[in-house]
Amino acid sequence: MISHGRRGTHKRYLCKNCGSSFTGKRHISKEQIWDLYQSGLPQAKIAEALGVSPSTIKRRLQEVSVDFKTPILSDGVIHIDETYWGRNQGLIVALDDKSGCVLYREWISHESKVDYATSLKKIEEGGYKILAVVTDGGVGLDVALKHFPTQMCQYHFIAIVRRKLTLRPKLPASQELLALAMSVGKMSHITFCSQLKKWETKWDTFLKEKTINDENGKWQYTHKSLRSAHFSFRQYLPTLFTYEEHPDIQIPKTNNAIEGLFTALKSRLRAHNGMSQAHKKRFVDGFFRHRDIAQFTSKKEEGQ
Repeated sequence: MISHGRRGTHKRYLCKNCGSSFTGKRHISKEQIWDLYQSGLPQAKIAEALGVSPSTIKRRLQEVSVDFKTPILSDGVIHIDETYWGRNQGLIVALDDKSGCVLYREWISHESKVDYATSLKKIEEGGYKILAVVTDGGVGLDVALKHFPTQMCQYHFIAIVRRKLTLRPKLPASQELLALAMSVGKMSHITFCSQLKKWETKWDTFLKEKTINDENGKWQYTHKSLRSAHFSFRQYLPTLFTYEEHPDIQIPKTNNAIEGLFTALKSRLRAHNGMSQAHKKRFVDGFFRHRDIAQFTSKKEEGQ
């Protein structure tokens, strides 16, 4: 919220989140107060701007309905991922690609196949038909592959390879493999496989080089990081171009939609550090609920 001029003797304010402008004399709905709170404004500041007590703001916020409700949608492609706060506090979320609405959310302590399997099952039990899944690898990829066409996020694939080879690898073989990974979004499946095969043929002997470990006297592969990066190519290749196999579904290449959701959510939560676990869960559900209403309304207006 920022200052927005004056009306008579009263100072005006503008909410950068919802676009509403108001003065302390104007009645503002509890939903608008919630938007101000979710935009990062402390309760005390909202109370000051509206000319009421902090306890009034707290009471109005408690009146807002924030229970998570699954949107009524028929089918589509979903993004699924998890995010964490600290070591044992996380959230698994599934998002409808077309509408941007949250289909499922559940608090978790760590990543597990059971959580992913449960989320996919409950989404379909709710009447939503999953046409395809976009994920960033890990156990979610393994679970989704058993039941649905599954796209590995190409951005996360690049990130995995970069972590293993570093941003500026010194070995020519590593430089070439990193360049190939960075080009995945610009190539077709056939071209990418062809380029990978050429690289493998060129560096086959190099990959197999071994040296003696000075500590235990045993032979080991010399270029472990390079071999690990190459393994990632082979591991994710079957799911990097799933979108090509199902052109009628229009599967996204990346999981950016859900990553953007997590970024926005964490940005809002940082503005209210110190929340209890119960308040944090309520805030998150409220964030999803009001965001989904805005997303659905926006998409509906675009279609008119």
